[in-house]
Amino acid sequence: MLDLASMHIRWVNLVAAALVISTGCVFAETIGEAPDDKGHLELGERFVKRGDYTNALIEYELAVKAEPENIKAQFMLGKVLLGLSDYKRAEKLFQEVVWARPRSSDAHLMLAESKRLQGKFREASGLYRRAIKLNHKNALAYAYSGECARALGDDSGAIFDCKKALELDAKLVVPHIVLADCCLKANLPDVALYHLKQASVLNSGDALIHIRYGNTLGKLGKWEEALPEFKQAVELAPKSHEAHLGLSWTYASTSKTDEALQEARKALSLSPASADAHATLAWIYQKKNDRAAARAHYKIAVKLNPTSAQLRHALADCLNQSGDLQGAIAELIQTTRLMPDDYEAKLSLNSLLGQDIQN
Repeated sequence: MLDLASMHIRWVNLVAAALVISTGCVFAETIGEAPDDKGHLELGERFVKRGDYTNALIEYELAVKAEPENIKAQFMLGKVLLGLSDYKRAEKLFQEVVWARPRSSDAHLMLAESKRLQGKFREASGLYRRAIKLNHKNALAYAYSGECARALGDDSGAIFDCKKALELDAKLVVPHIVLADCCLKANLPDVALYHLKQASVLNSGDALIHIRYGNTLGKLGKWEEALPEFKQAVELAPKSHEAHLGLSWTYASTSKTDEALQEARKALSLSPASADAHATLAWIYQKKNDRAAARAHYKIAVKLNPTSAQLRHALADCLNQSGDLQGAIAELIQTTRLMPDDYEAKLSLNSLLGQDIQN
């Protein structure tokens, strides 16, 4: 299955960018603007509301060019750049906004966002705390401060900040996602599922939330409950290979191998370079006793992600089942090098080495 941690990072980045853009006009009210012509600003806001960030970018750039001291224009340009993943340029703009408006909580919040989305979690954390100090009711600052704390391994801090965020704004999604991660690490699966369910209800149109929820249900063996989540994800994002992979896992885990194979093939067609897609297809072929096909796809998966001990272990098992003892031993040696504490891999390796000596 897809790694939940990497999916979490991708999901939070996507949600943050969308959230930044959707709330742009609200934040901008606290920044202020030059009293001159607003034409480009107004056009930019219209384009943002339509989701047309490319044209919004053009209008805000024209506004800044016409009035370099217009703080609102700089602020909104930075927000659009975040939405377009141009984080470094956005950071420079928000730094200028902070210098011009040092008492603005939202200015510090957006500078923090530009840093967090570049993975600068410690720097971002300090800026979120500053935003909170300037405005104790800044729910978004608490939410993303919690995300930074989670990324830095401070789960207790993450839980505190995210609970505070939800107290201030019960409709925020990110705190539920962060709390779910913390609860899973603390072996509290029921609480984690509650938060993922809440996130799904709050933003039912986000396929990645349904994928995360379904993925977690699947890892807990709740495949029948995971099925509607992945079906919803596929309906919302038919070109998401992750959604099709999740649905494939669910079908395969409920003995619907033909349906699983069909979904896995769709996932692979959407993302041919996905190691997860090849590994999933290989796993299903194994279930169908097609060892040649399984072996071929596991080999491709390992080639695409050679540092994955899990994939190498799976390939070793497949090679062993196919009668390739030497190939299985070679993969298990690589597995134990990549993950020295994998006791199961060591046992398998010792067993195969024993067979090799007997032969």
